[in-house]
Amino acid sequence: MLFRNIQKSGDWQLRLRLALAVCLLISAFGCRHYGDKLPNSVENVTTANVPTSASSKDFTSFSILGQVGTIGTNSVDVTVPFGTDVTSLIATFVTTGNTVNITGIQQDSGVTANDFSTAVIYTVVAVDGTTKNFTVNVTVAANSAKEITAFSVSGQTGTIGTSTISITVPFGTNVTALAAVFSHTGASVNISGVNQVSGSTTNDFTTQKIYTVVAANGSTKDYTVIISVAANSAKDITAFSILGQAGTIGTNTIDVTVPYGTDVTSLIATFSISGASLNISGANQVSGVTVNNFTTPRAYTVVAVDSSTKNYTITVSVAACAITLMGGASNCPITLSANVSTFAGPGPGCYFPYNPGCPEGDLDATGTSARFRQIKGVTTDGTNLYVVDTGNNNIRKIVISTGAVTKLAGGTSTEFGDADGTGSTARFRQPSGITTDGTNLYVIDNQAKIRKIVISTGAVTTLVGPAAGCSATPPCPRGDTDGTGTAARFNVPEGITTDGTNLYVADSTNSKIRKIVISTRVVTTIAGPAQGSAATGDTDATGNAARFNKPTGITYDGTNLFIADGNNNKIRKLVISTGVVTTIAGPSQGTITSGDTDAVGNAARFYSPVGITTDRTNLFVADGTGNRNNKIRKILISTGAVTTIAGPAQGCSPGCSDGDADGTGTAVRFSTPWGITTDGISLFISDNVTKKFRRLQ
Repeated sequence: MLFRNIQKSGDWQLRLRLALAVCLLISAFGCRHYGDKLPNSVENVTTANVPTSASSKDFTSFSILGQVGTIGTNSVDVTVPFGTDVTSLIATFVTTGNTVNITGIQQDSGVTANDFSTAVIYTVVAVDGTTKNFTVNVTVAANSAKEITAFSVSGQTGTIGTSTISITVPFGTNVTALAAVFSHTGASVNISGVNQVSGSTTNDFTTQKIYTVVAANGSTKDYTVIISVAANSAKDITAFSILGQAGTIGTNTIDVTVPYGTDVTSLIATFSISGASLNISGANQVSGVTVNNFTTPRAYTVVAVDSSTKNYTITVSVAACAITLMGGASNCPITLSANVSTFAGPGPGCYFPYNPGCPEGDLDATGTSARFRQIKGVTTDGTNLYVVDTGNNNIRKIVISTGAVTKLAGGTSTEFGDADGTGSTARFRQPSGITTDGTNLYVIDNQAKIRKIVISTGAVTTLVGPAAGCSATPPCPRGDTDGTGTAARFNVPEGITTDGTNLYVADSTNSKIRKIVISTRVVTTIAGPAQGSAATGDTDATGNAARFNKPTGITYDGTNLFIADGNNNKIRKLVISTGVVTTIAGPSQGTITSGDTDAVGNAARFYSPVGITTDRTNLFVADGTGNRNNKIRKILISTGAVTTIAGPAQGCSPGCSDGDADGTGTAVRFSTPWGITTDGISLFISDNVTKKFRRLQ
């Protein structure tokens, strides 16, 4: 530029005259602001140096990056923004001097770049050649940033707003001592002046906390931190049981097995949950209270506090019946195909009425090779049958799995008496009924006493009734005396059963039911005429008011006794706890009509029923001594419904055909079936006249 070149001239008088000329030009073109373009080649005449006198040499303005410096006598201080690279900055200035240099290097306003990492000395040269130094100090402003850029607690990332941070921590988190992990752009962070170290400083977030971020430049920014504990998402069933039976809990299933016989249509579950509530199809469930039908699986829904849900399928199964035997009876219902076979004793086809009949004897052997003589009572412990061989005056054992027959106690048909002893040294006389508690056998003997046999040793003792030795001058004394041990008296007892604690005896000729406490040997009458009376009848009543007529078989179902009331042709029930006697099948009170009608309750007919056993669902009756019904009947206990499962078809009584034919259902023939027992799988029948044991499966 012409003017710039003139400014660099050393002739100050000439320069002054030129300046006046410029002023005249300005007047000619109108007043313009310094910096307006002039005609021709004169422009920006005021951007750098405007001498006010020949000796003037000051800065009138100084800025860098738009940041105006503070001009002192010999200094200029400029603060540039944080982050500015000061190694190459261009200053914009106005001076009253002629020129400006840094160590002799000409400085042009808005053009020349310099490194301001350290103080820079600007020299202003006046028109008259004098100089003045200015120390220019460029300072980078401290950082003003003060943001929290990341914030988390217990691994949960916060949501950062303008001045708030919100975090939700898992359910159950203890918020009283949490250490926040954070990042920020400031110099430090504090809460009420207490310095905060990321990942280290703990605070109680029960209430909101105000975090203050301090910038490098000292400015601050507050953040309100709010920590919320999540609603519980837990929704598990942690325990589940029905009727005290604990369920097996899977991921989404629960399996419960309840005892055999349980009615699953109305069950109450007891449970614990980690959720807020439990429902089935929206119906709220209360542990230990709500009743449900578990015939089919039920879907339980657990609702968490946070309203999320989890479904469980509950399946209730009824356990298979675990067979336990007591008194020759079972606790589990048996399923029968009505197939009858000879189990021990002479094979089928030997029976011809009366002469010559099936072969008899006392041969110990296996299956059809074994021989018996006039068999009556039979019982089982599930492994063996124990049978009364009345004609041989002994007690025999039959292994169920093999059919092997051995003598357990007693002599032969010609060796009889009532001597206590072990095995073959013991003597019996016309033993009849038998039962077992699984350890001992209890046998009715001499038509007057109850003998005890220890199964493991064969040791025989007299439990109640006349003392040993009475059989030498038969008969042993009889009567109906209630008493203890040898003081008690019976009169031709026939049937016997046990609940494991007591024995129950059908005292036939006395027409009463007697109870014997095994441990004390105390005998009492629980139903039938009082002591001193043998009155007969068929009265349903309680205790001594009830009447029987030659009761024979007796069995126990865990609560009640069931009695084959022979001469009354009916089946009676005696509630042990109360002594109440009722008729469940056979003619109604006052009637003793015989027959073989299959029907319900009083419409059914029997003819001198003898043996009886139970599976606690049904009664099984050996119906008909002599040339009478000769069949096996079933009674459904709950209804009294009577059906014939083996033997001649209905309608043959009296004089139903007898025989020893094996087969199924009505094709089967018996001849005076007497004793009957069950191992929980089959029925075993002592077929008296044919001298064999039959199995009904």
